[in-house]
Amino acid sequence: MRLKTGLLFGAVVLAAAALLVVIGVAIITMFGIRTGPSSQYEYPIVWVSVPETDPESTVASVLRLEDDGTASYKGIQFGDPGPDGRACIDSDGERYSGNGSWELGEDGALRIHDDAGTAVFLPDHGRFTGPDWSELRQPFCDDTYVDFSLVI
Repeated sequence: MRLKTGLLFGAVVLAAAALLVVIGVAIITMFGIRTGPSSQYEYPIVWVSVPETDPESTVASVLRLEDDGTASYKGIQFGDPGPDGRACIDSDGERYSGNGSWELGEDGALRIHDDAGTAVFLPDHGRFTGPDWSELRQPFCDDTYVDFSLVI
């Protein structure tokens, strides 16, 4: 009888602990979601391309965001948004340097706008608290991409 009572008590404690973990993860997920890069870093925020994903480039691509909605960049590819609604661009491979504006889309993509077109960047996937803005990926509609890392 004592063994059954002890096992029952242990099972109840284990179930309560598991329930607390589930509730904790749900709370972190619901209230700890970080949306834009400013939720994790202070402006100006700067990323630089990762050479392994951009081997043909002799220019280190750089993206810098300011808190007033302006962006400066060097060696960034611009193009037209993808025809199928994906967060990507059709680019001719030409690289641009200059200044433009940035916005965070409802789809979570960071978009840089310039006379040359649009550049799209996606944050890395975070585990429980939303996107991880320390890493960006610039996706192209031909399924290639360039990765960027935060400069601290």
